[in-house]
Amino acid sequence: MSPIELFGWILSLLLMVGFIGSLIFISRKPTLLSKSEYTAPQKNNQNPERKGKQY
Repeated sequence: MSPIELFGWILSLLLMVGFIGSLIFISRKPTLLSKSEYTAPQKNNQNPERKGKQY
């Protein structure tokens, strides 16, 4: 195996690991955003001054 082929395989493996890692990171991020979006309206509803007001 020539050095350029070895370099190509190493580069390919690094890119594959980076791509899989980015997919895992992206797939976990929406769950965190949905939790923060879920808790935000509950905090607003607990404010007694705004309970009777509507927009």
